[in-house]
Amino acid sequence: MKTLVLSMDYNCQPINIGDFIQNLLVCSILVDRNILEAIDVNIINDPELEHADPQIAHLLSEGNKKRKIFDIIQSLQLVPNIRNIKFYRQATEVIEHYKTTIYQSQVFWPSLEHLAEQKYFFYDAAQLICNHILETRTYPVLNFSDFQINKAHQSTEIMLILLFLSQ
Repeated sequence: MKTLVLSMDYNCQPINIGDFIQNLLVCSILVDRNILEAIDVNIINDPELEHADPQIAHLLSEGNKKRKIFDIIQSLQLVPNIRNIKFYRQATEVIEHYKTTIYQSQVFWPSLEHLAEQKYFFYDAAQLICNHILETRTYPVLNFSDFQINKAHQSTEIMLILLFLSQ
C-alpha cells in the first residue's frame, strides 16, 4: 500500500493548530500528487524534554502541548485515509523504525533527513503549497464533515478559518 508518513516533532516545533493545518494541506497535495492510499501519522513528544531556547520554551511546554494535542488529533479528520496514529518520544525512534522497514512505497513529510535535523519545516510547507497553487491553479482540499462545518458556524476563529479553507 502506498502511504504518506506525516511526522510532527513537538520536541522542536511549536505545537499550534495553524502549523498543523498547513501540514494537512501538504498531506492533501502529496496524496494527490503521488496517488497515495493512506496516511500514517507520527506524533513525537517527550514530556520530560526541556527546550534550551527560552523564547520558545513556553510554546513547547508540556502544559501547552496538553491543551493543543486534542485539537491536533481532532483535525486529523480533515484528511481522508488516516491509517495509523503513533506516538514516539524522540525523532530518532521514528527514523530508526523506517530504516528497518521497507518503505519504497512511502512518501515522507517532512523527509527523514529534515526530521533528523530537527528542522522547522513551516516555510518548506508554505513553499510547497504556494508552488502547488501556482502550478495547478487549484487549492489543496481538506474534507469537512457537515458536523465540522456546523460547529465552525458556532465556534472560535480557528473553526472559522477551517470553514474558509473548505470553500
